[in-house]
Amino acid sequence: MQQHDVQSDLLQEVIEEFINTGKMPVPTVFRAHHAERIPEINDLQARQLLQYQGGAYKVPLSEFQKSKFWPRERRIANKILGKLKSLYRSDPTRFEFPANLALPGDEPGLVALDISRVTYYLKEAGFLRADPRFDATGKCEALAPDESVLLFDDIDAKLADQLKVSKRYQELKSGTSPFSSLIGFPVQTAESAKSSRSVMSVNDLWKQIEKDCGDSKLQFARRINFVKGTYAREVIFRDIAHAQGCLMNGFYKPATILAGGVIEELLRQYLISKGYPPKPKKESFHEYIEACREHGLIKRALVHLTGGVKDFRNLVHLKEESSRRHAISRSAAAGAIHAIFTLAHDFE
Repeated sequence: MQQHDVQSDLLQEVIEEFINTGKMPVPTVFRAHHAERIPEINDLQARQLLQYQGGAYKVPLSEFQKSKFWPRERRIANKILGKLKSLYRSDPTRFEFPANLALPGDEPGLVALDISRVTYYLKEAGFLRADPRFDATGKCEALAPDESVLLFDDIDAKLADQLKVSKRYQELKSGTSPFSSLIGFPVQTAESAKSSRSVMSVNDLWKQIEKDCGDSKLQFARRINFVKGTYAREVIFRDIAHAQGCLMNGFYKPATILAGGVIEELLRQYLISKGYPPKPKKESFHEYIEACREHGLIKRALVHLTGGVKDFRNLVHLKEESSRRHAISRSAAAGAIHAIFTLAHDFE
């Protein structure tokens, strides 16, 4: 119990530094200042409560929710969220809006640092599809709301939803879900629970992907730097690993569906990053391919390649798989995963 309190104090210190300065502590400096607690810091890192990202420590938003500062932060975030929802509804094709239209004018003592923090929370929660834009003085100029602003009225509700997704994934990974085998994880039985059989980790799956496709996870991450949302990137990395797991376990249809979903989202995000956000009623795999072709964003050969993946992915509709001839082969599933990396090499 005492160890938990000390760890909470360490996390609170990281959170307080962010609240006061708008910056997360540098790991080497933080560890040097707490040399006697390095084992505890290592434990926090192992439990993903302290995460290294971009040269600084990062704390999950779930930990911010536990801090004494969260009631005010949440109140400000929800006020901005409500205004972003109205702005998005008014023009869903617009990529970003002037920040002053979304900032609450009735919040006492609101300063630029508050806006910097709260917009960080909104981005980490997935409510913003791109980083907030600030001018040279640190004033927030523009915000790019994601469609998810329409689905939630409270940032806490969105974080709770993300937690449910995370728990479902852990159940799938642990084999306690009956659907575990569909994404490449063995279902845990009474016998397997007693055995020492190891489950292939996501890291192991990515090592196999690197062997098969020639790109490491880091190399691929750099190629898709136009995908700004942290959670969106995590989902893409996760689904690629799951597609590989399905492929290796003989589940070729779910592998192709997962790979197709990744390609569809990459095309959508790439169009947005290039200033061509999809128009209403034209948000589909086919329309994304056509828009990329129309604007010359991908090579002609890739148009046909992604189109082929789209056709295979359409077999998710059972009526399309009318005979064994229409069933997805191993080579087709492997080709769909390879297509992700072929496409990524073409992004500029």
